[in-house]
Amino acid sequence: MPLAYYTIYRRQLGGMELRANRLISVYSFLILISASLPLLIRPITLIDTTLENMIILIIGITVLIVIASIQIFPSFQSFLEQHLLGIKLPYQNLQESFSSRIAASTSINDLLLLLENDVFPSLFIRQFAFMQTSNGSLKALLAKNVSAEEMPDEGRISQLVERSGKFIPAFSSDDEWIRLILPLKAGDSFIGFWLLGRRDPDDYYPQAEIPILQSIANQTAIALSYVLQAEHLKSIYQDGISQYEDERMRLALLLHDSILNELAALRMNLDEAEVTPAFQKAYQKLTSQVREIIFNLRPPMLEYGAKTCPRRNGGHLTERNQGKIEIIVKIETDDSRYQIRNMEEHIFRMVQEACENAVRHAQAKIVQITGRLLEDEISLSVEDNGNGFETKDGLGIDTLVKQKHFGLAGILKRAQLIGAEASIHSNLGMGTHIQVTWKPTPL
Repeated sequence: MPLAYYTIYRRQLGGMELRANRLISVYSFLILISASLPLLIRPITLIDTTLENMIILIIGITVLIVIASIQIFPSFQSFLEQHLLGIKLPYQNLQESFSSRIAASTSINDLLLLLENDVFPSLFIRQFAFMQTSNGSLKALLAKNVSAEEMPDEGRISQLVERSGKFIPAFSSDDEWIRLILPLKAGDSFIGFWLLGRRDPDDYYPQAEIPILQSIANQTAIALSYVLQAEHLKSIYQDGISQYEDERMRLALLLHDSILNELAALRMNLDEAEVTPAFQKAYQKLTSQVREIIFNLRPPMLEYGAKTCPRRNGGHLTERNQGKIEIIVKIETDDSRYQIRNMEEHIFRMVQEACENAVRHAQAKIVQITGRLLEDEISLSVEDNGNGFETKDGLGIDTLVKQKHFGLAGILKRAQLIGAEASIHSNLGMGTHIQVTWKPTPL
């Protein structure tokens, strides 16, 4: 039967190595049972007994095999579909499974991976395009077995809307490959389309199944809308951070090139006879404070990348506290510079805030900065032996802000901006441990 099916439909393969439907698991299981049954029955035929008893025995064994098969088949089918056909989500509960999985998709990349690796293979869809609409234009977010020349252009959005929701036979399609168009709507506006083409086993989309597909498309539209809104807000926040850092740099340069120079000129213009020890002490204290402000506004080591930041930050903190705190730095680094926007500044600020929090608020005596700053991995740990605090409600950004831990909330937010994971663990009287990890997103 599988061979006959393949022979009938081989003309429609379209370059694909395999076209199969779910009956292949039934065929395979029946072949397995058929091959095993004689091996089980053969020893029974060698038993010396009457014909009637032999028949009863064979029937009984056959019934037991059937019952066992009913119990085993679902697991066999699931294994075969997952490893042979690439079905990751159970078709019977596809909507529920998709709903639970899509809730964890916090970025467009996560959403596209879920669709490409799990959803479309589970529906036997082998040719598709996921198009996003923006300001009247169409952009392909995801496509498989579709060339750029086969993609519809923005002038055909209204035509896609008119033809959506109905199966498109091959002979009536202006686009040779499209068999079903599903709109993605957020409210009353279209934010994209699913364009679905070849599908195992016969490129057919039954009318009874289209509402199920549309329901999944609607969930995708909601998720895409939320992700786009989140990325827009993230971009606005990033712009705010960039403006904030630019302003800090401007102030640092102003203090360095103007105030410090003016103080130096003032000191040089004084007659040494008029300079009292008290004035000299006040002058040195004032210049030290200005240099401290400049360092905090724009650390000069950032010009050389993130690799020097933890060590120089630790040394500066020790010097400022006159040796009252011990900073232990063990960082594995290379000469990598990171291309993500303001990434090195974010790394510096996160470590700086963690150390400042340990010294200023937790009264820690020992702070350890450990980890790796490499091209393909960032893993930074800042751990102190300070007072610590209770974390009964968890440590999300909202909780930290509510508890007025604004600096720690800033660490989590900066980690989000560079695509890193940050965690904060603390117990009252047992110090605080802050961990930041990052790996580049695969293309």
